[in-house]
Amino acid sequence: MDLPNRSESAKTGKSGLTILTSIVENKLGWLLRPTHQEEDFGIDAYIDIVTKQGQVTGKSIAVQVKSGQSYFKEKSKFGWIYYGEIRHLNYYLNNEIPIIIVLVNIEKKKAFWALCDPAQTEKHGNRWSITIPFNQPLDSKSKNELIKYVGQTIDYVSQLEQYWGKVKFLKSAQLMFVVGKKEILNQDYSPLVGAFNKLAQNKELLYTHQEKIDIWIHGYDNDPRELFEIEEVRDWIGKAVNEIPGLAFFLMNKEYAVFLKLVVYSKVKINIIKGSEHYINGILRRKIDYKISDTSKVLNELFQNLNAFCAQNKIPIKLIEEISNNITDFISGGEFKKAKNKA
Repeated sequence: MDLPNRSESAKTGKSGLTILTSIVENKLGWLLRPTHQEEDFGIDAYIDIVTKQGQVTGKSIAVQVKSGQSYFKEKSKFGWIYYGEIRHLNYYLNNEIPIIIVLVNIEKKKAFWALCDPAQTEKHGNRWSITIPFNQPLDSKSKNELIKYVGQTIDYVSQLEQYWGKVKFLKSAQLMFVVGKKEILNQDYSPLVGAFNKLAQNKELLYTHQEKIDIWIHGYDNDPRELFEIEEVRDWIGKAVNEIPGLAFFLMNKEYAVFLKLVVYSKVKINIIKGSEHYINGILRRKIDYKISDTSKVLNELFQNLNAFCAQNKIPIKLIEEISNNITDFISGGEFKKAKNKA
């Protein structure tokens, strides 16, 4: 009868995996996960590292298993010589987890291993070789050495508790950033850049604080001039749109927004209305005006800032249009929305 035959090599391979599974699970206390053999890329199984408490750590070691007496024939002074294909070596070295080569002696039910370390390899035509040491059996004594290759298991959840607490707080907080005179004089934007970058790392925080953050300038309370009249402040604010990614996305653009007004005032020609001087809480205030047509440059810079940030963070076009309209309406004193409604 014509039926498929199970080859001797298949039997040997299966026996080798069975022995290796027993060693890994009984002597190391870890798990062995065989790969699907119909997709053989040079890795036959993965060893999953398990703690003494039985917790699977997520750390793994890839294994190339070779079983049978044929792999124990050629040897050097130090161990057995294993030969492999160049393509497999390339594959191993591109892997992000450590890979060990394991030779299984089926008769003695023992396995010996070596790390696939490029420094320990030699080239032989279209093949490569590595020595599997005589004195390196895979057993309980191998655990400490193998763990070195996967690194320490970290309790990331405990570390995240603090981060989650900050995210929860930031989601519920109304954020207002204060820029001091020192930052102004040093042309320093890094505190705001860092703050906005942190908000952008978390999508929930990013959308929670969209158009809700205002920025105040501190340190000029005793200066009788308006902030936009102080040259160093005007210069710092004038460059802020180009220096702070995400500024146009996060910046408050509603009626009582402070910083967006300062951005406009720092970039257009301001006319102080004579006779409009008055005091509020002991502070001199004056009415001002400016030509709406002069704000086109400001809008272009804000939109460039917004578009670049939104492209980087994959923010929907519809939302970009909404923010753009809100900024335009704010800067035009509501005229943009009126014109749009009429149209």
